[in-house]
Amino acid sequence: MSKAEQFLDSWLRHRLVVLEVLDQLTDKDVNFQPWEKAMTLGELVTHIVTVPELFVNAIEQGQLVFPQGQKPSFSSAAELRQFAGELTDKTQARIGALSDEKFEEMIDVSRIFGQPLPGGVLLNAMRDHEIHHKGQLFVYARMMGAETLPMYVKATL
Repeated sequence: MSKAEQFLDSWLRHRLVVLEVLDQLTDKDVNFQPWEKAMTLGELVTHIVTVPELFVNAIEQGQLVFPQGQKPSFSSAAELRQFAGELTDKTQARIGALSDEKFEEMIDVSRIFGQPLPGGVLLNAMRDHEIHHKGQLFVYARMMGAETLPMYVKATL
């Protein structure tokens, strides 16, 4: 099993749970904001699913490059679910295409981590970042009245 396949198994166990939580959203939930300076639920989900693209770009290019332009916004839960699903598929394919060598190659991420890191370490940080925000998503869902949420991680894919 390649390093990419091993990583994908671990990452997807968490990402698929994020997508399950999104299945419970209604249109009014997209703009839910637990306090004035917090991200809205739509912004939180956008952050969860777009940051991995930033990390994969860094691994492919050998350095961190922040994207320019506006972040997407959504007026319906269906639009948000579609965006998250499509980006999950894209990220999964890109990670799956990474060679084992890319997991060892040093990536210049000094701007956010203070030093270069191997690609595999960067991917693990990416997964940990997503797990952190998935926890926030669970809290948001509870605050919006969700009574039944999925297990925090998929036991099997």
